[in-house]
Amino acid sequence: MAIAQLTSRIDAVKIYAAGSTVTRIAELRLTPDTLPEQVEIPGLPLALDDTSVRVRVECDRDNIPIASDIRIGLAVPPPSETPNSPADEELRAAKAEVQRLEDIIALINNEIAVLSGLEVPNRPDGETGKAPPPSPISARLAIANFSDEQIRLRMQEKRETLETLRQAQEHLADLQEKQKLASTAKDARPNELRKTAIVSLSYEGEFNT
Repeated sequence: MAIAQLTSRIDAVKIYAAGSTVTRIAELRLTPDTLPEQVEIPGLPLALDDTSVRVRVECDRDNIPIASDIRIGLAVPPPSETPNSPADEELRAAKAEVQRLEDIIALINNEIAVLSGLEVPNRPDGETGKAPPPSPISARLAIANFSDEQIRLRMQEKRETLETLRQAQEHLADLQEKQKLASTAKDARPNELRKTAIVSLSYEGEFNT
């Protein structure tokens, strides 16, 4: 039968010149179907004197369980759950994706700079003594409209790419954090250790509900 684990609480403390006596209470609910042969009381201080531990069972029924044996041991806290370390290939792919998007944004910025530098040709100078030639208004408007439209499209593409880059950077940061957590998973430190009491129980007579 599995060991029943009980939660204890401090009920009383007596302080002496050397040491102290601490009384703890742990409740065990018994039914005809649950009569554990052993119970565990974890979370006891590491400085506990093993030989000083005493257990008394109190019950308002006739068939009181008897604490027939007690053993004190060390309890190591379970390791904290850490995500599995991402594969190196997954990390390389995430870094490559961030670099690819950064390159695209740099290219878009360069294209915007080139388009912004397009100059609309001025009206050509006429020959001396002759009427000035007609101004190429349609060509000038076409160049201006082309530049404005292309810049608008590049700006829209840049906004969308920046959002994709943000998501890619967050994904990369998440993978790097998982790798860091997995590589720095620590063993239990001495100050994290606790003692635990394993109490063996015996029962006399039949259990009455």
